[in-house]
Amino acid sequence: MVKKAIFLFSAISFGKSVTAQDSSATSPWPTITGSVDGYYRYNFDNPKSGALNNYTSFTNSQNSFELGMASVRADHSFGKASATVDLGFGRRAEEFSYGDPTHPTLFAVKQAYFSYAVSDKFKLTMGKWATHVGYELADAYLNKNYSMDYMFSYGPFSHTGLKADVSLGGKSAFMVGVANTTDAVSTSASRKFALAQFSTGTSDDKLKAYVNYQGSYGGAYSLSQFDLVLLGTITDKFSIGYNGTVQS
Repeated sequence: MVKKAIFLFSAISFGKSVTAQDSSATSPWPTITGSVDGYYRYNFDNPKSGALNNYTSFTNSQNSFELGMASVRADHSFGKASATVDLGFGRRAEEFSYGDPTHPTLFAVKQAYFSYAVSDKFKLTMGKWATHVGYELADAYLNKNYSMDYMFSYGPFSHTGLKADVSLGGKSAFMVGVANTTDAVSTSASRKFALAQFSTGTSDDKLKAYVNYQGSYGGAYSLSQFDLVLLGTITDKFSIGYNGTVQS
């Protein structure tokens, strides 16, 4: 039996918000938040061949203290428009950016996008944003488990393109979009991915559901992925989640 242990020694988030003295005015300063995480991993199987015997993508080390990722994020709103820049540094950030090996300067850009609210029910967003597919998130402190599941290791992690978010009233909404090849910030290929999500939930938010999709057609190959996330809150101290995905 393979025995593994991962010890998390820090997962810290911090934030600073600057607001105008007049609460009715728009602040000229962005809201700054950030996080840093690190871990120590020791594999008791201790393979001698150099293999790490690891089944997730973001803890590839043996008997070593590691920096996961240090992040800093700036969010700013001005009228109906808003912008976000989210930067990450460390091995974790590099692995998320595997889709752009010829653009190393883009490794640190986890997200960079701007949005415009056409109305209170319709918003357009363009740039690079974290994927809607799956249950887990890129930032370690936003997940209940430090090590990621197998599905998350295979992505997708981000999309670069244009999307529209539409509120259907109540707790229901949908998103449609078009993006570059999955996880690629820059590409010269004409092939694009279609994106979609339908989300809904009960009025008390104790049950939420997300049906996610990404797919491309044409070119050397085609890809379709359907993903389902179900979240249920049993008590304020106990919840349950399900994530299933099929890719062909």
